[in-house]
Amino acid sequence: MTCYVDPIRHTIPSRPRWPFKAACHLYADTPEQLEGMADALDLPLLWYRLRQDFPHYDLTAAKRRRAILAGCVETDRAHAVNFAKIRRLARHRDQTRDPGN
Repeated sequence: MTCYVDPIRHTIPSRPRWPFKAACHLYADTPEQLEGMADALDLPLLWYRLRQDFPHYDLTAAKRRRAILAGCVETDRAHAVNFAKIRRLARHRDQTRDPGN
């Protein structure tokens, strides 16, 4: 079980939600791991994004560096996209599975 950070990308600031010009994503294999890392990094709840297939925190470059020092695995953008895709497919499979089996 792991926490991940993808690369920093330029963003459009949207005050007060995200006043920064760059961001990356912190995501994890389980919600408990994500919340544990968020607590360890002292992330504001305002940075949390509850997306059904990709719950994550947005991070600044400084918080990303701290996350890596705390044990997060650096990934590329494709890993984050595939991570969300796998979660979406699993959810779809679970929704369509015949409960009688």
